[in-house]
Amino acid sequence: MLPAPVVRVRLGLNRHTTDHKFEAEPAGYERRIMAPTWLTSVAWAYLSLCFICAGIIAYDIAVNRRRQPLGVMNAVYPITALYLGQFALAFYRRWGRTDARTTMAPGSESQAPADRPWWAMMAMEVSHCGSGCVLGDVISEFSIFGPRLRCN
Repeated sequence: MLPAPVVRVRLGLNRHTTDHKFEAEPAGYERRIMAPTWLTSVAWAYLSLCFICAGIIAYDIAVNRRRQPLGVMNAVYPITALYLGQFALAFYRRWGRTDARTTMAPGSESQAPADRPWWAMMAMEVSHCGSGCVLGDVISEFSIFGPRLRCN
C-alpha cells in the first residue's frame, strides 16, 4: 500500500492573542490526512480495470495485427484506456479498431470517416491530447514519488 500524503497545516490560533495568525509549527509536527479505506479500495479496483482494458487494446493492436493507419494511435488508444477504462475499450471496439492484416497500406482504414458520427471523430482527435497529458502525469508522479521527494 502506498504511503499516505502528508499535509502541513500552517494556520493556527496564536496562544498569546485571540485572533488567528499564521505561525510556524514546532519542528517535526505533521498532520496526516488519510483517504477512507473504501475509497482506496475503489480506486485500486478501477485502476486495475483500466490496466486490464489498456492491455486488451495493446494486445489487439500488437498481436492481432490491427495497427492503426495513423501510427500515434497505436499508443493513444491504450493510454486513453488508462483513465477511461471500459469506456475507452468500448469506443475502440466500435470506432477505432481496424481490420486485421499483415501490412497496413498508408492511408487505408477499416471504416471510412463518413461512417463515423461527428462526435466519434472528435473524440478520436482529442484523445491525442488526453493521452499526452496522462503520459506526462504518470512520468511526473513517478519521478517525484518514486525517489520519495518531498514538496514543502
